Amino acid sequence: MLNKIITTCLYPVIEILPATLAEKIKIIGCVIVGDWHFCNRAEEKNFISKISIPEALEHFKGLDDNSLKNIEHYITYHKLMQSLLFPRRHIVNLDTKITIPSKAKRRLKKFHLEGYGVDSFSFRHGLDIINEEQKTYIKEKTFIDAGAYIGDSSLMFLENGPKKIYAFEPFPSNIELFHKLMRQNEVPETMVELVPLGLSDAKSTIYSDDSFRCSNSPTNPGDTKIEVDTLDDFLKNRDDVIGFIKADIEGMGVRFLNGAKETILRDRPIVSLAIYHNQEEFFGGYDFFKSLGYKIKIEIFIPWHCEELTLFAIPEELT
Repeated sequence: MLNKIITTCLYPVIEILPATLAEKIKIIGCVIVGDWHFCNRAEEKNFISKISIPEALEHFKGLDDNSLKNIEHYITYHKLMQSLLFPRRHIVNLDTKITIPSKAKRRLKKFHLEGYGVDSFSFRHGLDIINEEQKTYIKEKTFIDAGAYIGDSSLMFLENGPKKIYAFEPFPSNIELFHKLMRQNEVPETMVELVPLGLSDAKSTIYSDDSFRCSNSPTNPGDTKIEVDTLDDFLKNRDDVIGFIKADIEGMGVRFLNGAKETILRDRPIVSLAIYHNQEEFFGGYDFFKSLGYKIKIEIFIPWHCEELTLFAIPEELT
């Protein structure tokens, strides 16, 4: 009952308040009505706590002040979480109805995603922070969803008017849910095409673990056969012009970029790259785009389970 009162009666009022105050009130509401637990932090994040802030700021010194502050905040946060005060643990709550923004909740309901999580619809992989010229630039071009999971990002991308979306997802458990979600939303395969491939810097066959769902990674050894290829090879005999690329592929981001370099040089897409999985992504994504003449921003995204760090690469000619 208390949960229902807060979410249906008080939430609209809270959103009228200044953003900082509204956020604090929502946090208090979550604590009051939620069931919170201490959970072990993912081992893969340990690399962040080993990076010094001066080292990181020196490496990223060409970025804007806000991006540098985000990097400093991200490293500080993970150093704290790996300290003796919080030994590889953080508190989580799987029920985040109170903290979901109203706009995201409407999108979840519209696309039959209630119960799946809200990450893509809260954050939109940076599409909410690009300007009108940049939105026009990517419209009617092909989008790449690398690490498509169950299709939540692909559904969200439809709001930006792509000509077509190639959604790359190699894991059978996610592919099954992907097709189910597309059917529920009556999305034809001619608009969103599921490609059962992993993306990297070379063609190969690997065996991976398909039990992690949203954090499935080809780098986790297992019994599931995964075919891997490069984006450049996949697009070689197609006439698509790529306008936007989202890549969140569990630590393989830089390898993906190296396998997509010809496409990126040719089409100059806007790119949203997750860089929080390992040190190679954290430093390497920035180095890759800096060498190609891109304007780069680093933003923190805070979903329900952890903080995530995303690099936005925008061609210099659009800035």
